[in-house]
Amino acid sequence: MTVEEKPLTGMMKAWLYNHAVVPQLSWMLLVYDFPMSFVEELDALANRFIKSWFGLPLHGPNPVLLYLPKEEKGFAMVKLTHYFQNIGVVREHLLKYSGDPVIRRLAEWRLLRAEENDQKKWAAPVALKRAERGLVLDSLTEAGQTTRHGLGYAQKRGALPEVGSKVHRAAVTEWQKAQNVQALLVSLHSLTMQQDWRQWEGVMAQDLSWNRMLYRMSSRDVKFLCQGILQIAPSPAYLKIIGKAEVAVCPLCGQARASFYHLQSLCPVALDQGRLKWRHDEELRVFHYAVGQKVRSMTPDKVKKRPTRGYKVFVQAGESAKKSNVAKEPSLLELACDWRIIVDLKGMPYAFPAHIAITEERPDLVLWSESLKLVILIELTVPSERNVLGAHAKKSHKYGKPGGLCDEIRARGWTVELLPVEVGVLGFIADSTRHALKRLGVWRQELSTLLSETALRCSYVIFVQHKTLTWTPWRMVPDLAALL
Repeated sequence: MTVEEKPLTGMMKAWLYNHAVVPQLSWMLLVYDFPMSFVEELDALANRFIKSWFGLPLHGPNPVLLYLPKEEKGFAMVKLTHYFQNIGVVREHLLKYSGDPVIRRLAEWRLLRAEENDQKKWAAPVALKRAERGLVLDSLTEAGQTTRHGLGYAQKRGALPEVGSKVHRAAVTEWQKAQNVQALLVSLHSLTMQQDWRQWEGVMAQDLSWNRMLYRMSSRDVKFLCQGILQIAPSPAYLKIIGKAEVAVCPLCGQARASFYHLQSLCPVALDQGRLKWRHDEELRVFHYAVGQKVRSMTPDKVKKRPTRGYKVFVQAGESAKKSNVAKEPSLLELACDWRIIVDLKGMPYAFPAHIAITEERPDLVLWSESLKLVILIELTVPSERNVLGAHAKKSHKYGKPGGLCDEIRARGWTVELLPVEVGVLGFIADSTRHALKRLGVWRQELSTLLSETALRCSYVIFVQHKTLTWTPWRMVPDLAALL
């Protein structure tokens, strides 16, 4: 089969739709004033193909997740009705503020006719008028003080762009896009399961760039991610809801309601067989390699010192401080070059240093420096995304409670840094993980992507084998050096 005959994958088709097909409609939408009903018919047709490309069933799941921007944990697919509205607002803005007085009178007439015809679903002149008023109203409501400064503090805010300018047109269009996003989110309020991801707290938006979805993720990865977020993966509980199964019993433990998250985090048989620990250990291997890589790179000439307290940068009047002049806080691992590390992985010796503390606790990753008298405890958890904050609080309390391991270490004259980290079962990185890795000086996009992909693929393996009574672990990422 030649390159030209190779069939396109679903993600390739989605990329072509977003970057080739839809942009070709721009000139048509600028020239012709199509009725909204016609665009809705095209949107319904396109929606069928988009759901198919992402591996979602045509009936049942709400496709809002596919159209939300990446900041809202969506896939940023173009929704034709919203694209039509955005182009319509741009067209009316060009007409309203045209340099030709005849065109401006035409825009006024179009607005008058649209306001008189209240039977129309949507009219671009009315939408532009609403967007301009909304932009002004937002600027007035945002003028209130939002910082912790005292009364009388003059908060500097940018002025509204000049009416009719290119910047003003962009601001109006962004306001319209924001309203479309809010309309999508409102449509989720009536759903119980499929809007659960809106309640997730403490997790970062996953990297859903086209470069990653096209070249690093398979179609099965994308399908499993979508189904997991919407809780429509074919678990026993979901199959019973849609009428495909009579009972919702877990094949492993026999629990009466085996939901997706039960299979991923709560099944006691999966826990006893080591399925969940296997996923945890695969994530821990990535952490261990990244931290160890940084430790091995530290030499005496790379050691940095903390900036002196009270350090200030003097700037002459009329100038602003440059970033290069401000002392940067070094990471924890950059403070010394004599770090030692142990990790709680099978096949690796683990003995908590007795001169630091005598304990039965086994933190996942322990680093210590004799010169700094500093101990770093890293405790990894792979919880469901809905329980990230709870897992962080649990591990913080376990080691940081009064009389716990941290207090015992401090009693021996050592300083301790406790860094609980979490990666969700669907690959969403917790904010605490980013904070911890930045403090260690190892945070980078490649590491974040590898952690996310490892968790997602391990969870996929656990899910597809939830009917298999036996379990055999293996290495999910055999060559970390080639990926980091």
